[in-house]
Amino acid sequence: MTTINNAAVKPKVWQLLGKTITKCETSAEAMAEAGLDFEVLKRPNVHPLPSGMNVISENSYFTFRTDTEAVLGDKIGPDYEVVNNSEAFAFFDSIVREYGGVHYESAGALGYGEVVYITAKLPEHIRVGRDDLIEQYIVRP
Repeated sequence: MTTINNAAVKPKVWQLLGKTITKCETSAEAMAEAGLDFEVLKRPNVHPLPSGMNVISENSYFTFRTDTEAVLGDKIGPDYEVVNNSEAFAFFDSIVREYGGVHYESAGALGYGEVVYITAKLPEHIRVGRDDLIEQYIVRP
């Protein structure tokens, strides 16, 4: 817990799950700092038959991380397209660049990397009553 102006502030859940980012200018830099700059590939499922032959599927695929080889999805259709983290969060860069004071704050993953997120903190607060300030964030899963 952090104390600000004699008030106890609990860490945000995404800060506990992920990694706090320090002064990254792009989402790619933030992904790298958080250890989330891995590549994901899609490959066809292989079905072993009792005869010992393997049939390579034409309509069933799986996805996996190239760094750990963790399977992220195993019943993927032929139309599914992998979007790697460096591509998925690139749109975020224009928001951070164009709106003064917005900065990347944290990034993390759930499971083996099936769900990856990034947060950016906005400079303004929402004031509730006289003394309660609520921080504003943009979160992209």
